[in-house]
Amino acid sequence: MLNEIYEEQKNILEISIDIRTNRRYLMNQVFFYTKLIKNIVHDYENYTIKINFLGCFETKNYIINDKNKEYIEQNKIVNNIINHFKKDKNIYFKNFIGKNILYTKNNVINSKLFIHSFGTSVSNLLNWIYNIKTICIGPHEAYDWTTIQYTILQNYNTIIIPKEYILTHNGLQNPFDINFDQYYDFFKNELNKLL
Repeated sequence: MLNEIYEEQKNILEISIDIRTNRRYLMNQVFFYTKLIKNIVHDYENYTIKINFLGCFETKNYIINDKNKEYIEQNKIVNNIINHFKKDKNIYFKNFIGKNILYTKNNVINSKLFIHSFGTSVSNLLNWIYNIKTICIGPHEAYDWTTIQYTILQNYNTIIIPKEYILTHNGLQNPFDINFDQYYDFFKNELNKLL
């Protein structure tokens, strides 16, 4: 019985994705993350896929309610993504958007890989505190922030995609777009190193 449980757990591939809607967010997130997850399901068919969605979060001093614009927008994106997978049986979704950061941390800390945009996010904070493995995306203008990550924190578990993968960027706080095929090859290569 214990061996069966261990084998089941060994075949779970857990990935956490931070959804961003306020600043520095990925354009066409529904399309991009739907395609990403479909590729993961296809390429890692021997695994049960668990996708965690992260986004705005509560802290002791910051409470999110149902009228919070960021909370509403992020949940719309997540719901639109999940709607593309109704018939898939080997994939599970967990939405932690709007949840307490400590509760979220306890439920996602074992993810193989996290995806986030430059800036404050659950993934970025977990990377800084627990040195978890993340892939970071963002506009060209945010690449100057890598000094904090690598030089000051000496943390090399944040992998920043090459600048040339970014197709559209109109300033530091504005939305950006990414070449999906280049990104997915990069993502898959990094994920395979962890398996």
